[in-house]
Amino acid sequence: HAFHGDWNYTLLPAWRPAPAPRPGPAPSPHDAARAAILHVLASPALTGLPRPALDALAASLELPWAAAREQRLHLSRGRPRRTRTGPAAPFRYDLRACLLAAICRHRLGMPATSIASLLGAHHTTIGPAIAAITSLLGTAHPALTPGPARIRTPAELRDYAAATGITIPSAPPPGRHTSPARHTTTPC
Repeated sequence: HAFHGDWNYTLLPAWRPAPAPRPGPAPSPHDAARAAILHVLASPALTGLPRPALDALAASLELPWAAAREQRLHLSRGRPRRTRTGPAAPFRYDLRACLLAAICRHRLGMPATSIASLLGAHHTTIGPAIAAITSLLGTAHPALTPGPARIRTPAELRDYAAATGITIPSAPPPGRHTSPARHTTTPC
């Protein structure tokens, strides 16, 4: 009816585009530092793999990684998973970060303590992640074969990377940090 105007329509007579999605929360400084280090550690000079090959390797490990994690958690709990009722779990490194840690350990010979300090983690969390990736790939996998250099400390890694033109940023501070995307990552 002409006297009711637009308020009479349940649906608007003209199509309107969907509103633009809201931007996600900005990453914390700790998350940004971690992402910068992981990006540099994925460089072909350090991994021995081109980035597309590293991405393909990570993609091929997603299903076995998740299955091995669920099996490990089921065995440690002694029962199936229940819905979490307590506070959210702290952030853990995703599969790609654990894969890069395993490559650093096997290809470059870095000890877990050096890798952990580089990533701003505790060595007790990096060691099991490296072992899990190693068990999935096997020590004979080409990504885990020893490389041209044996590196023991983060300073040696920085020197080795600088010789190939790579600058490794400073490590994030160690400690338990949460991430807004913690529920979208696969814990180590």
